[in-house]
Amino acid sequence: MSVRGAPMRFRSPHDAHAAGIATIYQDLALAPRLAIWKNVFLGSELTRFGLLDKVRMRTDAASYMARLGVTIADMNLAVENLSGGQRQAVAISRALRLNAELIVMDEPTAALGVKETAQVLDLIRRLKADGKTIILVSHNMADVCAVASRVAIFKSGRKAIDRAAAGLDPDKLAHMVMTGKDAG
Repeated sequence: MSVRGAPMRFRSPHDAHAAGIATIYQDLALAPRLAIWKNVFLGSELTRFGLLDKVRMRTDAASYMARLGVTIADMNLAVENLSGGQRQAVAISRALRLNAELIVMDEPTAALGVKETAQVLDLIRRLKADGKTIILVSHNMADVCAVASRVAIFKSGRKAIDRAAAGLDPDKLAHMVMTGKDAG
């Protein structure tokens, strides 16, 4: 991926996907009126004999969701009918389909309720347990403390702090974000 800190450059999202990197945006980039399985495979549909392999895509989408501990009986259900946590699982399933080893998640719990936030944090823990690397971009210090093994804080585009998350609580972390200094 990179050589001793040399920056990686990609010409397109496809190049990043080929390198095993996926991004889950704050708005999730889902098509709300499309079925779950269609969202998981959007832009990279499976074919068989030149035709869409809908059966395999439905089955595979259900399998990706199950890996995350989310079971939805009807993969034809439109994404707009899902909870926020379930929608997040659909977006993560797309990253799993891409076989991503590094997943960047931008504010994954923004605008979610307590129950849905807990579900998303559990999804992150499952991904970590599966050996995936997660970069969590978040302003919610409690979420960061709940799942992070390392924290990096940037000030004016430069890394000010990079340390283990062990021993941090949301208040210490917020103080570090505000001051740019390690709370120790």
